[in-house]
Order: sequence, then C-alpha cells, then structure tokens
Amino acid sequence: MEAIYKGERYWLDDEDEKILKQTNREFEQASPLEQLFHCYFRPAEEGEEGEWMTSMQILNYLQTKTRDKLAINKVAVFGRALQKLNIPCRKSVKGTLYHLLKIE
Repeated sequence: MEAIYKGERYWLDDEDEKILKQTNREFEQASPLEQLFHCYFRPAEEGEEGEWMTSMQILNYLQTKTRDKLAINKVAVFGRALQKLNIPCRKSVKGTLYHLLKIE
C-alpha cells in the first residue's frame, strides 16, 4: 500500500502486456480447429496472390476436408484465433477477410 500511496504504478501498461503475451505464447496450445486450419492453409506472404476469405468461408472449406462436423456457430471465436495467429487481414463490406494460400 505504501508504494501505491507514493504514486507508483500498480497496473500493466501496453508494453508490459506485450511482453507478458510474448512470454506466455510458448505455453499456449493450438486448438484442434487451429491445427486443422494449418493442415490446409498458410498465411500469404507479401507479394503472393493468395485468396481473401472470410472466417465463414474458411470454415466451410475445412468442413469439406473433414468428416467431422465443425462448430459453425463458433465463427467469431475462429476469427479471433486467426487474428491471434497474425494472419494478414483487411476489413470489407463482407466482414474481415484473411489473406491465405491453400496447401494442396
């Protein structure tokens, strides 16, 4: 409490959070859906043509490649996972589009 009374910072700033996220990344486990994604897609590099797809389009494609039923109601969660994976993206009238290459 003495430190707080002296005005010392007791919260994490943006830089602290960035460092914390980086150090925790090695302990994160990819979900089965993320693993399936990596079997069929990779992020397009700058200068590569690739495809721009919504998270729903990606899920629909993955659905055609597996016998298991994918949870289509988890599209928003999947979209956040793609952002966490730093997949290149842009906003459009369709929603967020992710720049990908299919792995054949």
